[in-house]
Amino acid sequence: MIPNIERIFLKETLGPYTEDESSIDPLEVLLETGIPPDRLAVIIYIREALVTVCSWIEQFSFNTDPDQLVNNAILAFTTVDQIVKKVDTLNIRNTTFDYRVLELNESRAVLEKFFSSLNLALPDEIFADWSQLPKIGTPESNIFFADEPELYMSQDFHKKVNESSGLRYFPKGMSKIIASLSREQVQRLIDGGVFEIYEN
Repeated sequence: MIPNIERIFLKETLGPYTEDESSIDPLEVLLETGIPPDRLAVIIYIREALVTVCSWIEQFSFNTDPDQLVNNAILAFTTVDQIVKKVDTLNIRNTTFDYRVLELNESRAVLEKFFSSLNLALPDEIFADWSQLPKIGTPESNIFFADEPELYMSQDFHKKVNESSGLRYFPKGMSKIIASLSREQVQRLIDGGVFEIYEN
């Protein structure tokens, strides 16, 4: 059931463990509830392909084979591409947020432009000390997590954000990428079209 409030933000992350996770279409789920397309706005939040897959292998390979993570990443990028095409076809308001823009620009300037593109006011609290805000996941925070499968219980995947005092970019050095991905896996990403999808 969708609460009767002015605005709700839903975040869906595709992947990494199963094909079902990597192929879910959250937009279709919302449309099936009867929400009209003109009430929706879609934000495509994306990271560079090598950085994304490297992070997946670093964080999730203790529970599954890295090759399966690569396969699921290809599927996830393909799913995002399909969602973008559907958004365009249905004329749903949308904007793309490339994580790397935070590396190349000052965060306040990025967020001012981003919020403006969504026709939203930018609250000053965003730039305050996040450590003083209610902990994510508590009722006071207004941020709620869905129940996660057992696969996600082996470590705290929200630790970095819970310990952050503000918005910042976490770079992924090429040495980590080289250590995490084989040439064959990179070639599969190329053949799977993920770099082309990211660039588009």
